[in-house]
Amino acid sequence: RLRRDHGSLHEVVESVPDLVYFKDLSGRYILANASLRKLLDKNAEEVAGRSDLELMDDREGALAITENDLRVIRSGTGEMFEEHLRLSDGVHTFLAEKIPSRDEEGRITGVIGISRDITERKQMEISERAKRRWLESVLESAPVAIGVSRDGHTLYANSPYLMMFGYSNIEEIRGRPLIEQVVPEDRDRAMA
Repeated sequence: RLRRDHGSLHEVVESVPDLVYFKDLSGRYILANASLRKLLDKNAEEVAGRSDLELMDDREGALAITENDLRVIRSGTGEMFEEHLRLSDGVHTFLAEKIPSRDEEGRITGVIGISRDITERKQMEISERAKRRWLESVLESAPVAIGVSRDGHTLYANSPYLMMFGYSNIEEIRGRPLIEQVVPEDRDRAMA
């Protein structure tokens, strides 16, 4: 049963699209799943017993990954990292969750990690921030008061809007109920 369970666990680790790995205290791979081996363009024998510095062309990225591993080993606690690695098609961003592995006596023996390629998501976030900055610049240049709210809470207000309601900056009202910007005696009418 133990062999069967071990085989099932191995099958799960090998089939996960994320990078799954186990490294010893020296940063040498004990286990690297199929996704990681594909990323490195290496087979299991070429990866086993080698470090990121030996396997990766991007020395700076490999050094950063190694430093994150050492941080987990030194602290003895798990941590999440955003790691960047230059690959043949450009720089990729990975969200890496790393925890220390321990033996039966609780001594740290290395690092266990799962890394997900979030490059596309990061590029979308950058694009969305650029769109938001552009839209805010358009709204800021408008000569009329413009406010944006969602579910009754203020998200954005341009300078004419802030001036009209007597605020000096958006942080005074961001996230606050929109109805608070109306004088108490007119709130019922505004709600209607």
